Amino acid sequence: MAEDEGKQEEKFEFTTEGEALGYISLDQARLRAIQHARENTDIYGPRYSQVDLVWEVLSSEEGEDYYQVRLSYRPARGFKGDPGVEQFTIDKSGSIELRQILSEPRPRTRMVP
Repeated sequence: MAEDEGKQEEKFEFTTEGEALGYISLDQARLRAIQHARENTDIYGPRYSQVDLVWEVLSSEEGEDYYQVRLSYRPARGFKGDPGVEQFTIDKSGSIELRQILSEPRPRTRMVP
């Protein structure tokens, strides 16, 4: 009993939907990834950091401690080709733990007849 006196009991509070308070949902993690990408474009380098871009969620998964979100990104106007792909690891409290570019946008090359 003496040991128990010095320890605080961990208590978790839950919303009516059964989610722990202070944690974000998978939908919120998707939105967080897009917001972070929009606000932090330097990672795209000189070719794309000063260009208006658009993002789209390609996939998202919930793990025990983290969300994994993959986004595609490409220039907003006049782009023909394959979009770039980046991946975010977001902890359940909403912090971006990892962001990595998996591929850059590849413009379609024109074939000259």
